[in-house]
Amino acid sequence: MSQKLIMTPDALNLKSELFDSGSSCGTDSTGYSSEDDPDDTTMHHVANPMIVVSNRLPFVLKRNNNGQLERKASAGGLVTAVAPVVIECDGLWVGWTGLQDYSQEDVIPESSPDDLAPTAGLKSRNIVPVRIDSATLFDQYYNGCCNATFWPLFHSMPDRAVFNIETWKAYTQVNEDFATTTLDAIRKLDVKTSAAPIVWLHDYHLMLAANTIRDACVERKSISGWDSSCTFPSLLGTS
Repeated sequence: MSQKLIMTPDALNLKSELFDSGSSCGTDSTGYSSEDDPDDTTMHHVANPMIVVSNRLPFVLKRNNNGQLERKASAGGLVTAVAPVVIECDGLWVGWTGLQDYSQEDVIPESSPDDLAPTAGLKSRNIVPVRIDSATLFDQYYNGCCNATFWPLFHSMPDRAVFNIETWKAYTQVNEDFATTTLDAIRKLDVKTSAAPIVWLHDYHLMLAANTIRDACVERKSISGWDSSCTFPSLLGTS
């Protein structure tokens, strides 16, 4: 399915600030530019730091027999498309670790030398883990609200949607945790650079977090966008 990126008016006004075109670069309609060939729009340089916020980190974390974290590649369209951009601009990726027992003492491992996945270039400094300690909380948020409520609604099957106040409370709590962690990451980037960070939130798992971050980003001159994998056919008149 096609993806839609919804941006605030402030984000649209700042679009020209996102990419460094340079004096010898040709710029296309997206704001990207090529430093090597004015006619080649496949070579781009990203000037602003990008923060990707997704339900899960772009790789799988598991504990070995010694209790240390190990990193395994994870396939997916979002990872393949966006990870190279985060790597190039030395940005950040915010997401849940997939571990209920993840603690502040844990260290995100670097990729192995033989890792050829798109995320191999993501260093531990680029990763911002979100902690969700309760398995029940995550289950109510993910399986209860996202899968049982939003998925049917966003795929033209409202009759299959299940509405439950407890799963909605879990959704709001997890989104609050994501928003808090992301805003902390934005503040850290503010110390490193004066360039407005691009905040990309992925899919309906994080709609409330997108609102919270957007409101804060308007004041901080950051640029926020929410990306959905749903086409909303009943609203767009397409299938």
